[in-house]
Amino acid sequence: MTMFENVTRALARQLNPRGDLTPLDSLIDFKRFHPFCLVLRKRKSTLFWGARYVRTDYTLLDVLEPGSSPSDPTDTGNFGFKNMLDTRVEGDVDVPKTVKVKGTAGLSQNSTLEVQTLSVAPKALETVQERKLAADHPFLKEMQDQGENLYVVMEVVE
Repeated sequence: MTMFENVTRALARQLNPRGDLTPLDSLIDFKRFHPFCLVLRKRKSTLFWGARYVRTDYTLLDVLEPGSSPSDPTDTGNFGFKNMLDTRVEGDVDVPKTVKVKGTAGLSQNSTLEVQTLSVAPKALETVQERKLAADHPFLKEMQDQGENLYVVMEVVE
């Protein structure tokens, strides 16, 4: 497992222990998943790691009949984590008439993580629920013929 996978899994567990957040497998995917994005669920080879989601090139708004557009996803908050470590060690050894040693060692480490959560507002969801799916949309027909279920991304953490 890559470092990115380890970090995103740990962050998803920290932010939502109930398991409502699904961590991404790749750093490349972070720009591809956003609210209202349609995704396909693909099962992994083991049950231990659960399912992963694959982005499609469509959003929910693309496959709905024309109507009023919902508001943009709301920013439900920004927060950050900061971890700082600063250590300094000094030593002095004096052996009479033979050796005299002095030394200093230091270690400084600093890491920061800024997190932003975007989610679909309840009012925006109501607006979308009033619209119907476009029955003649080719992508929906293709997914129906393949027996695929589509899922809508409702919240992202960046």
